[in-house]
Amino acid sequence: MPTTSPQTVRKQLAQGKADPVYLIVGDDEAEMSRLAGDVSALVEDELRAFNLERLYATDRSVTPAAIVESARTFPMMGDRRVVIVLRAEKILKPKRRGKVVEEAEPASDDDEPSGDADVLEAYVTAPESRNVLVFVANDVDRTRRLYKTIQKHATIVECWGLKGARDARLDLRRSHARRRRWYVRLSRTRDSKLIQPRRVSSRSAREPISRRCAATSIVCCSMPPASPKSI
Repeated sequence: MPTTSPQTVRKQLAQGKADPVYLIVGDDEAEMSRLAGDVSALVEDELRAFNLERLYATDRSVTPAAIVESARTFPMMGDRRVVIVLRAEKILKPKRRGKVVEEAEPASDDDEPSGDADVLEAYVTAPESRNVLVFVANDVDRTRRLYKTIQKHATIVECWGLKGARDARLDLRRSHARRRRWYVRLSRTRDSKLIQPRRVSSRSAREPISRRCAATSIVCCSMPPASPKSI
C-alpha cells in the first residue's frame, strides 16, 4: 500500500474509521506521539483499561508472539481494541547476525532467520478486523521480509519532520545558488553589450604599434574640449 500522511489518517479517524495495521515511522517524535494518541482516542475513556494496551518493543517480554497475542484479544464491552507498539525499530530493524558477512555482500530475504517474525507476518497478512495494531518506529529495515509484508498489507505513515526541514533548507540553498549564477550571467551579458571589444583588422594588425598610437593621439587631440555646462 502507498504511504500516507498524518493529516490523511486524522481525517480517517475523525470519521470513526481505522485500518487494522499502521506503521508510523519517522524522526518527528512529537508528531508520531500525537498521531499514536489520536489512534488511541478510538477507545472510549472508560474502556481504555481493557481495550488499550501500550507495549515497548525494548522490553524482553514484548516479543512478536506477545504482540500478536495482544492484537488478537477480543475487545471487552466495546467495539474496538487498540495495541500501540512503541520503539518498534527493535523488531523492524534488528541487528543482523554476522556483521562480517553483511558487510561482504548485501542482505537478502534468504539470509533472514525464520522465527517469531513469521508470526507477525501472518498477522499483518490476516489481521483482526475489530482491532488496530500500531507500530511506532524511528527507522525500519526495508530489505526485510517483515517490512515488505507491512508495506503490502498495512498503512505506512511517514513523519519525517527533521528530514523534511533539511530537504527544505537544501532546496533553498540550491535556489539561492541558481539565482546567483543567473545574476552573474546577466551582468556578464550587460557588460559585453556596453563594452564591445574593437576588432583589429589584418591591415591594422600589420601596422607598427607606434603608428597606431600616433593615429589615436591625433584623434583624441582633434576632439573639442568639453564645456563647463556639459560637465
